[in-house]
Amino acid sequence: MRGESPLCSVRNVYWVTTVFTPTRMKEGETMHRMRARLSTLTIAFCAMLVFGLLGVVARADESYEFNLTVNATASTDESFVKEVKRAEVQVDVYKIADATKDDTYDTYNYSNWAEGFEEVASDFEAIQLASAVPVDQRPATEWAELYQKAAKVVEDGKTTVKPETKTMVDGTASFDLSDKGIYLVIAHGVGEKAGTSKAYSDRYVFDFPPTMVSAPTKWADESGDMASAIYTDFSYGEWHDSATINLKSSWEPLFGRLIIDKAVENYGGEETTFVFRVRNVATDTVGLGELYDEYASITLNGSSTGSTELTHIPAQLRVQIEETYAGGRYQYVSTEWITDNVILSDHDVETGKGYETEAQYAEVLVNNKRGGDNPGGGHGVENHFSYEDASGNWPIAMRPEKPHTATTE
Repeated sequence: MRGESPLCSVRNVYWVTTVFTPTRMKEGETMHRMRARLSTLTIAFCAMLVFGLLGVVARADESYEFNLTVNATASTDESFVKEVKRAEVQVDVYKIADATKDDTYDTYNYSNWAEGFEEVASDFEAIQLASAVPVDQRPATEWAELYQKAAKVVEDGKTTVKPETKTMVDGTASFDLSDKGIYLVIAHGVGEKAGTSKAYSDRYVFDFPPTMVSAPTKWADESGDMASAIYTDFSYGEWHDSATINLKSSWEPLFGRLIIDKAVENYGGEETTFVFRVRNVATDTVGLGELYDEYASITLNGSSTGSTELTHIPAQLRVQIEETYAGGRYQYVSTEWITDNVILSDHDVETGKGYETEAQYAEVLVNNKRGGDNPGGGHGVENHFSYEDASGNWPIAMRPEKPHTATTE
């Protein structure tokens, strides 16, 4: 309801009682005239009472409305904006406290905190007091910590508050909120646990830190930062019944893996190393422009089959495999993709989200057969290369963690 209900206002009570204010009867006034006056007063009273009640009902039916627009990001990075739109992002908005206009100051008082948010309310009051200092001296990280604490209440299932929920369309969700109060805003991937802040596309994982907003609120200051009205700052001007929040989202690339299998016809049993070069297809582009060029090897010793697994390959990269060394005695026969040569992220394979059939890691079988004039096998040395943006070269480099493991069967 907008403002205070007039139902119990002193003005209305006084206005009604004035109808009943007695007047002194003049001498000689007849009983008939007295009855006529009482009838007139009664009609006037009933008319004003009906009018007053209708006015009260009309005002009571007026509902408060606060429009909240939530954008996934304020970034102008085209790659970021395009990719975040590919992720299914859900926004949950929880009303966690009431807001009541202060009769003396240009501020709102917050009370009736929802179940589970008792500690949040206590911390809120403490931070609110600290917010009386100038803007550039405010401990912004403390607010961020408070938002995280409030989100943890939801994640841990310590509240029964039901959110209003919308799925973002083109990176935006809009809400019409019907009560004044403090609202907790949490964005996460569709299907992810409530209270968490992660969302996934097929290439990236996004993080959307939770936030809180007051309804009504005060708009952004000159620097473009939005004032959530959780503290009072007169420089932000009037209170408004709408607000736009640009979430301070971040993103990181996802990675997947490739399994290379080896099978040799007429294998002689000698120790033999096979070396492969794995790199992205020249025409492929990955969000941040990453390149991939890696060598892997499989050494057979007594078994005609073996396998190696490369990890930390950028998700959705389209790769090609080239056998660069086959021990000198074995000829390359064919390469058979067990799945498509697009690298699925570990997250997609683990969850299977968005795939009609079981999501699997990219896997390739490389076949060789005994042939050639070299009577023996061969053993190779595996090098790892690290791309340098500055030089544009691929110098040999040691990796802190080996990017793949190899096994023989």
